[in-house]
Amino acid sequence: MRTFRMIGVGLAAATTMVLVQAPTASAATWRTFYAQESVRIREKPTKSSTALGLVPKKAAAKALMSGGSVKTYQGGTHNACGSKGSIQHNQWDKIQYKGITGYVPHPCMLPFKP
Repeated sequence: MRTFRMIGVGLAAATTMVLVQAPTASAATWRTFYAQESVRIREKPTKSSTALGLVPKKAAAKALMSGGSVKTYQGGTHNACGSKGSIQHNQWDKIQYKGITGYVPHPCMLPFKP
């Protein structure tokens, strides 16, 4: 917040004007989640995308949030972390783990330690 003094003529010899900076776009919110099982971090939300790293089972990582929920991205189908067999999911979470930012299948990250 900045304060400026304006010197006027007449009855108000000096007036104080306070300028308040408008809020900027909110910064991304990240929350801790835990890997349900070891999972590869992908460059893009597809299982054929380049693997950037691995989040070990039970390891903590930060997931991008939006409006109080994990922000999910539509991408390639997968059958990871509880979606085994014929069930195919196409939702992915954007995470940060040990300096790596990428995508993991949505069912793989839990809000509690498994």
